[in-house]
Amino acid sequence: MAYDVRDGYLVLFGGVYSHLLNDTWKFEGGAWTNITNRLAPTGETLGAMTYDARDGYLLLYNTQAETWVFSNGSWATLATIGSPGLVTSAAIFYDVADRYVVMFGGYDSSYTALASTWTYATGVWTFRSLATHPSARSAAFAAYDVVQGYGILFSGVKGAGPGPPVSNDTWTYQNGMWFNVTHYQVNAPRAESHGLLAYDPSLGYSLLFSGDYFYNDTWWFVDPLTVTLNASRTALDVGHSLTLSTNTSGGAGPFAYTYVGLPTGCVAPNASLLACLPSAPGVYHVGVTVSGRVLLPQSNSISLNVNPSPKIVAAASRNATTVGFPVSFTSEVSGGTPPFTLAWTFGDSTAASGSPISHVFNAAGTFLVQLVGTDSDRGSSTANLSVLVHPGITPTIVVAANETDTSLPLKFDVTVSGGTSPFLFAWLFGDGQGASVAQTNHAFQIPGIFRSSVIVSDAVGGLGTAGVEITIHPGLVINATADASRVVQASPVGFHSVAVGGTGAHRFLWNFADGATSSASNPTHSFGATGAYSVVLNVSDAVGGHATTGVSVLVVAAPPTAVSPGSSPAPPTLLWILIGVVGLVEAFVAARLMTRKRRPQGAAAP
Repeated sequence: MAYDVRDGYLVLFGGVYSHLLNDTWKFEGGAWTNITNRLAPTGETLGAMTYDARDGYLLLYNTQAETWVFSNGSWATLATIGSPGLVTSAAIFYDVADRYVVMFGGYDSSYTALASTWTYATGVWTFRSLATHPSARSAAFAAYDVVQGYGILFSGVKGAGPGPPVSNDTWTYQNGMWFNVTHYQVNAPRAESHGLLAYDPSLGYSLLFSGDYFYNDTWWFVDPLTVTLNASRTALDVGHSLTLSTNTSGGAGPFAYTYVGLPTGCVAPNASLLACLPSAPGVYHVGVTVSGRVLLPQSNSISLNVNPSPKIVAAASRNATTVGFPVSFTSEVSGGTPPFTLAWTFGDSTAASGSPISHVFNAAGTFLVQLVGTDSDRGSSTANLSVLVHPGITPTIVVAANETDTSLPLKFDVTVSGGTSPFLFAWLFGDGQGASVAQTNHAFQIPGIFRSSVIVSDAVGGLGTAGVEITIHPGLVINATADASRVVQASPVGFHSVAVGGTGAHRFLWNFADGATSSASNPTHSFGATGAYSVVLNVSDAVGGHATTGVSVLVVAAPPTAVSPGSSPAPPTLLWILIGVVGLVEAFVAARLMTRKRRPQGAAAP
């Protein structure tokens, strides 16, 4: 009888009633069903059958030295390479680890017990010549323990005829070799044969029930239970992780775990693995007791030293600096167990060890400086610092204009990027003058081209310079004239200007004193009323320089054109000559008066 893993039911073949049987039954869903087919092995009761997990079928080696397989509800005979020959009552099991069927012992044709080991895989029987093996026997108990990873062979019959079975020895088969484990057993069943031994996966061990000698007893087979308690570390600091692991071998689970003497802050679980953070220093004697289902509990213990956790403090000579300028770092350590290893990482892919230490940052940014102090008990503490590293100083000069007139104030300003504040400023305007503030006004007194510069220094000694060229033009000088100083009412008169110096284009504004204006440099204007007019000219340039001057014009009425009776009009030519002379005299007088009142800028006194 064996369980067909692939088809999912228990298969029973043959047996003896009043004769040898060759019927096949399956047990599935709590009921037996006769599935006997026309093709079936010869009836028997002493064959060896097991499930071959590698080939996926039930394997039967019968007493006719035939190899049969049962799959999908049908039997088929199998031609094999090699054969154990005529063997009855052999012990058989499938070796999960080695992936082949193992068959041991049995009777030969003369009913002599055998001590031969055969293996079967994919249609090939192979004889295993082993130096160490169980003694010759048949009808032994056999099964494969999946948890322990080996085959089990127990007791059996020495040979044909009456007499007791072999001793109650126990053997295991692993990695192609037999091992006698009888001396490891605390107790064992009495010697028996033709009984039942099967591995129960739900229990995790193999069960043996009775045999030919009708003891009617049930036994389980497990290795002796051993317990080992291990710690991830036996000396540590408060607050550091601790892992306790309990390793068991042998026994039959599930297991129950009981811990005593745990460090403060550790909770005892019913589990083989315990992870915790001890919260108080001290020396702790920790013990564990493991209880299984079939053996007496076993215990083990370990001692732990929990030290006060180390504490480390890091300090920097400054928390901000400029690229290329060093920062000094120091540390203080308390607690823990000396000596300490001090490992610095500066956040710029560089590292160093020891204290004090100096470091230069070669790139700008905010860097997380970390110090890890590790003590001799593998306790550690971490301190972090943030250091802001500015780029090198880059000053930029901002001026209101790059050219201006003499004596006009010019605003200078400097903006600074990079560097570590506070900053100091030193201006050199190129004309022998200077200043020490970021923003200032300066007026150049002579024309020319000047190289103005500023030097900026920061808190850590970084320097930056910038310069600008300033062109200084002479001040604005102007002159104004009119075509005539005496004009007849409503007659057009031309005005003319001369402007030199200043910066950029000139802008003109004539004010004719009669409410009229003009922005032309040389306008023409007619006065609508008689009188003396003081015409004013204002000239300005692109940077705010300006000059003012003026010219006087006398406007007279037009002479009468009517002639008295009996009189002859004066000859036209002589009349106009007299008018012109009078006008010149008046213009000269008016010009002298105007000159005394307002002399043009830059004009010399007469």
